[in-house]
Amino acid sequence: MTLGDLQPLVATTLNKVVSASSTSPNPPQFTASTSTCSVPDSVKKFGDFQVTAPFMLARKAQKPTKKKKKKIGAPDGAPPPPPPPPPPPPPPPQPVIDQSAEEVSQQIIESLKRDHPDLFSPSPSNSRPAIFQPPTFCPPGFVQLKYTDEYLGHCVSRGSLPATISPFLALSSTATATPPTCIVDYSSPNIAKPLHVGHLRSTIIGDVLSNLLEFNGWKSVVRLNHLGDFGTQFGMLTEYLKEVESSSSSSTSSYDVEDLVKFYQLAKKKFDEDDDFKLRAKRNVVELQDGNSESEIRRRWSELVDISRIEYSSVYDSLGIKTLTKEEHEENINRSNNNNNNNNNNNNGGSGGFLVERGESYYRDLCPVICEKLESAKIATISEGALCCFGENYQSLSDEEKASETPLIIRKGDNAYMYPTTDLAAVWNRVGDPNGERAKMVLYVTDSGQGGHFEKVFDVARRGGLVGEGEGEGAQDARLVHVPFGLVKSADTGKKFATREGTTVKLMDLLDEAVKRATEDLRSRVLEYGDEENFYTEERILDIGRAVGIGSVKYADLSVSRTRDYEFSFDKMLSLKGNTAPYMMYAYARICGILRKLGDEDFDFDVDVIPLETEMEKQLARMLLSLPTVLQQAEETLNPHLLTSYLYELSKSFSQFYENCPVAGEKDAEVKRARVMLVTKTKGVIEVVMRDILGIRVLKRM
Repeated sequence: MTLGDLQPLVATTLNKVVSASSTSPNPPQFTASTSTCSVPDSVKKFGDFQVTAPFMLARKAQKPTKKKKKKIGAPDGAPPPPPPPPPPPPPPPQPVIDQSAEEVSQQIIESLKRDHPDLFSPSPSNSRPAIFQPPTFCPPGFVQLKYTDEYLGHCVSRGSLPATISPFLALSSTATATPPTCIVDYSSPNIAKPLHVGHLRSTIIGDVLSNLLEFNGWKSVVRLNHLGDFGTQFGMLTEYLKEVESSSSSSTSSYDVEDLVKFYQLAKKKFDEDDDFKLRAKRNVVELQDGNSESEIRRRWSELVDISRIEYSSVYDSLGIKTLTKEEHEENINRSNNNNNNNNNNNNGGSGGFLVERGESYYRDLCPVICEKLESAKIATISEGALCCFGENYQSLSDEEKASETPLIIRKGDNAYMYPTTDLAAVWNRVGDPNGERAKMVLYVTDSGQGGHFEKVFDVARRGGLVGEGEGEGAQDARLVHVPFGLVKSADTGKKFATREGTTVKLMDLLDEAVKRATEDLRSRVLEYGDEENFYTEERILDIGRAVGIGSVKYADLSVSRTRDYEFSFDKMLSLKGNTAPYMMYAYARICGILRKLGDEDFDFDVDVIPLETEMEKQLARMLLSLPTVLQQAEETLNPHLLTSYLYELSKSFSQFYENCPVAGEKDAEVKRARVMLVTKTKGVIEVVMRDILGIRVLKRM
């Protein structure tokens, strides 16, 4: 029984109570999401779940009036002036139910027990004990629900993680014949530049959200890498490379990304100073966007993409991100359709866990279509030679307000398209286009600074019929969600993370440094504590150091609330103390060590309920049982830090359990079996969250 299971049941009960007892002309109607059923901050104090609706529905208790002290007259004996009459008190708010919070709570409690008796009684058909103890009232106006000890023991012995808990859509076969698609757009570097620390958060957060959605039941999750490969900078760079090729024997393909960065800086300087060069560069942009695959400009551009792909692949490999080019992805889909057999049942039409390269140039042919659609819908209009989309209320603004509004430019005066054009074309392709993904949700994982841009893009897309409830030909309703994140800052300066020279830190350099430090730390600990079993060979030291280094960078980023800035500190993220990857890796390795010490000891785990004797055992069982609720909350808020917080709390609960509850040394066979099952379940949950969702390796030994 998870929060997602309980909320619709509570909503049904609340609606019955309100319908029967409300004195309000417009009583509220509750749904699962508004049921006020939640997990309290303190489970020990307030139960496993609480319903706060009684406080909202009931008559508010009157506060006792305080007696006013008589004022003493003025020193000269003159009476003080009479005070002004107090304003009349505001009328008390009309309650939905004209009863006290306790009386409303009792109604809800009785209705819950009457309408859902299976929650409070055993189920003989599947040997399941009662889920909850009888609900209770808690002042000032809450209903508490607490698991029975027997149900906790049952879930440890028989419980399994649910296959589907997605709160956004009903994904059962009865809800839809075709499983809905979710697209996650993340990483999105610019061609001809190395990935830098600014791409760290988008890449890590986007990948984890994709894993989370797949685990939570979205059957088709498509991961897209919206490369920046279509703008003015490529007109400059291809024109400059043309001059470089004519003055040397080298071709574009012989260079690496570092060379391209230098060439771009020189090209930009020339673009700003040389009008003829600027004109040729702009012509190159239009030629690239026309899609003439035989041109020399197009050839140089393709080589830029290939060079960049080699650079990106090394970073993605280090982060454990699997990648496909758009051609490889399309080939896989065709092969899957031809065979009528998708080997990845969890994705069923998604990208199979791969990040698919689909840059701005992919939408080249759709750009004129989008411009035509928006002009036809009277959303786009010519302004100063460019095709622009203004806000919905633009015509009602004053001349001064109109002059200050920045439109969304989708086609420049020279007929070149802008990145808002490709963003709008991507929306159409992903949602509205009958030949596209027909996604029901699209997540854009970028820094918070792009919030204004996406607000405009989403607004134009809806007004222009690219997405919506049948507002345009082929359009369908879908959720377009900007998933913003904060900056990575330097722990030394508190400012945006950069080198001492003020340049952007390359992501590969940062990852290499983390691996180097983690490896050196492991070597020093081996020298200090020895290696009696000769386990730490050089190969193992390098492998563990790499896993800890990369895992620490990822975990540190994910452990911070997504929208917050955070300070990047190698010392903090590599520490064995606190909510860090090394701490969690060590906790997992310790659990593996506990199970190793049991050797070949055989246990019969085929039992319906295991006894939980101590509070530490019950608390650990509660933590294990709360995972589905945490997964639901992480999806609802799109906040991966809820998962790292859960892992940390789980590891602390396990430590308290292990320090107070012997496992290998326990004499009572039944108690020992229960504790071994708790240890085994904890190991499995860490694997699911840390390895499968967060994408961080777990190590059996450190």
